[in-house]
Amino acid sequence: MIKFASTLMAVMAFVAMLAGLNNPLVAQDQQAADILEAARQQHEESIQHIDDYVVEYEHHEASYVKRYDNGRPYMAAHSEARIEGEFGAAAGAEDTDLFSPETFRKMKERARYLGTEEVDGYEVHVLLIDELEGFIEEDEDMAETVTEFHLYLDTDNYVMRKMQFKVEAYIDGETRVIEPVMHFRDYREFEGMPIAFEQVTMITGISDMISDEERAEIEAGIAEMERELEQMPEQQRRMVERMMGDRMEEMMEMLQSDQWEHTMRVVDVRVNVGLE
Repeated sequence: MIKFASTLMAVMAFVAMLAGLNNPLVAQDQQAADILEAARQQHEESIQHIDDYVVEYEHHEASYVKRYDNGRPYMAAHSEARIEGEFGAAAGAEDTDLFSPETFRKMKERARYLGTEEVDGYEVHVLLIDELEGFIEEDEDMAETVTEFHLYLDTDNYVMRKMQFKVEAYIDGETRVIEPVMHFRDYREFEGMPIAFEQVTMITGISDMISDEERAEIEAGIAEMERELEQMPEQQRRMVERMMGDRMEEMMEMLQSDQWEHTMRVVDVRVNVGLE
């Protein structure tokens, strides 16, 4: 259970924990750099009338404020109210925006252009970033490592349609690999700023990342939770079930199908609410 959670955190923390030192030896792919620059300009135009905003998801809430670097705007994390702890890595992070200064600079230097393809019916530019030394800050206690990721940017408006990661883990004396995929769908605009109302994360090959002992622990934990729920007063049980959402059902399905899929939906977006 712990290793699976840390693997998921390695993926989800990508957006929140991109930090570290620059590697000056990486040669820049000009086409990839030009696409990223166009995406940045589109993003800057989209947040012209945004000073801050709050995104309410089904089980947590995140807020962002506009910052500037040499006159160029980007949105930085303000805070994150966590209901479900495993999705809270972004709390307090400064570099949650792909266009924050340090993150964007490193992406431009390292991204390689792979051409175009189709994602969910949209034509996208495909960019690969695989020179990650010093790019993503790794947790010393985390056994998993993100070794590369692909960005899929819409060729029309440059919004993110998909991200795909390669995650390696050293388990039972061998290196195992999974490739989590995140889809960003149902974009809606707020004062000109597009926000994906549906984010779907899919991971296959879960059995490669957990041992038989960990599988047994997960099953035992789910069974124990079900017993505790049965003994709770009805009002308390409903509150816990509402906070947990479909988590237990998802975990059981994950064990049976050897894959995990989670959909995170936006409930509400509030812009220019006067943060700070």
